[in-house]
Amino acid sequence: MVNGKQVNIPSYLVKAGDTIEIKEKCKGSQRYKDILEVTAGRLVPEWLEADQENLKGTVKELPNREVIDVPVNATICLASFLVLARPKRNTTLSSLLSRMVIRFSPV
Repeated sequence: MVNGKQVNIPSYLVKAGDTIEIKEKCKGSQRYKDILEVTAGRLVPEWLEADQENLKGTVKELPNREVIDVPVNATICLASFLVLARPKRNTTLSSLLSRMVIRFSPV
């Protein structure tokens, strides 16, 4: 859930200040207990705040390129976007890029 509302859109864009959490009825499921066990001890990025006990997190701020420590290949991201989005024929590359979620430089 995002800000208390169920979201089922994988590409949903969160904003600074948004709270993301697992539904109350699902918090006791074995799936999430296993996830907590596997991810125990991992560092949380500085732009996120995690409350593992309550299966909740908050986006403190949106990250910029300097704080992303995972290599991202923007070319592959763009190619995937083009295949999945199936843009109309008359769509320009600049309009596609302006709609893209990916804002990272190539590795």
